[in-house]
Amino acid sequence: MTDGSLPIEAQLMAAELALGFLDGAQELSALQRQLEDKAFAGEVKRWQRLADGWLESLPTEPLDEKIWARIDASLGGTVADAEPEVSAETVTWRRRALFAAAASVVLALALGLSLGQRQNTGNGEFAETAFKDNHVAQITSATGTPLLTALYRDREGILELRVEELAKGQKALELWVIDAKGKPHSLGLLIGTDRISLSPSPGLRRLLVDEATMAITLEPQDNQNHDAPSGDIIGSAKLKAI
Repeated sequence: MTDGSLPIEAQLMAAELALGFLDGAQELSALQRQLEDKAFAGEVKRWQRLADGWLESLPTEPLDEKIWARIDASLGGTVADAEPEVSAETVTWRRRALFAAAASVVLALALGLSLGQRQNTGNGEFAETAFKDNHVAQITSATGTPLLTALYRDREGILELRVEELAKGQKALELWVIDAKGKPHSLGLLIGTDRISLSPSPGLRRLLVDEATMAITLEPQDNQNHDAPSGDIIGSAKLKAI
């Protein structure tokens, strides 16, 4: 359980520090707080214990090279005919990559807290709501940098977004969901703030299901959803049930 005495942003900072997602001035600030704030230090330790558990659960033996070849192909690479020998360094790197993927999803869950995943109980206290029937997706750039994290609360029909970097100038990011036939449907332009809450129409809600593909493009900033993308897809990800 999280430490309820810590502000939401402090809980997220503790998670990011423990999982290795901070650097530079942010990391120094978090380390300083870890020394001075007992509750914050305890939260960092809690996340570190979780991370240790994930690493222990990951495979130590090399996975079948055919599996990695299929993953590479799905990411736009090619399937090599030869099966190269797998070094210990490669196995270690892949285990770290799997860990990073798991950590990213968990931070997406933690994002739900900072996006209003707490309800007022009427006496000034807040209670965390269950994540049941919710979905998350994190769209990253070609270099792996997070661009957008989405939390879809199925029961309420609310799509909560955190945009890492808003577009500048005459263009704006537009979020799409792709239906089973490959047709994109606009969920809206992402303008003005890095924290956005959307209420999709019933028709769009039917598309926001497990494994649905979400994508972002750069579009004209004309304050209206578009019928189809005019620009290239910057990034995409699948909704995952949590």
